[in-house]
Amino acid sequence: MGRRRNDRHEWADEPDRLLFHERALDVWAKLDWETNEFKGRISSAPPIDIDGCVYLLQSACISAVAVIDWLRHDLQQAAGGAGTVLDEGSFRLEVDVWLPDLSLARAIANTFKHREYRDEGWGAAEARLITLFEPEQHARLDATHGTDRFSEAFAEEAAEATFMIAFGRKEDRREVNAIDFMQQLSAGALRLLDANPPDDDRLFKPPADSSARRGNPR
Repeated sequence: MGRRRNDRHEWADEPDRLLFHERALDVWAKLDWETNEFKGRISSAPPIDIDGCVYLLQSACISAVAVIDWLRHDLQQAAGGAGTVLDEGSFRLEVDVWLPDLSLARAIANTFKHREYRDEGWGAAEARLITLFEPEQHARLDATHGTDRFSEAFAEEAAEATFMIAFGRKEDRREVNAIDFMQQLSAGALRLLDANPPDDDRLFKPPADSSARRGNPR
């Protein structure tokens, strides 16, 4: 691990000055805004800001992962205060119930942050940008198909078309629509938070007996 830099910013030890989020619900609010903004932009009248939509998608995936991290931290603190520990296995099962495609969000977030694909169960996934032409646009394209005009006509029609972002993988027929994916992230994360307030000890368990772990007699 590299050495820490000595020229630390004067606020480096004051994270409260750098963030206005105080609860996992605050992080979810960011995720929800990104989801609604994405839906509005990709459903807007052409030309569509595809770059902006992709940026929002990446940011939403990072936010979804952050919601889980913040919730885990809050539950761990609450469990410690109650003299117990968070049951990590039960916590993961709870997350899977409400966020079945979190592994895809985590893979996108990690790939964006670390410049390499870090898969957690999605395998050889790929993102697809699908152009959605209106019937009259298809008719105009069909009229130029096979001619020298087709490439120019396609570019003109694509500039006025709508788009869909989807995820898929070769070994799976299922295709995940980006709008549905992001809405599920936002709705699922909120339900996860509602079902697991920090004062609910449902996911807590007694700490392991340290003497038993060492093999010492009671």
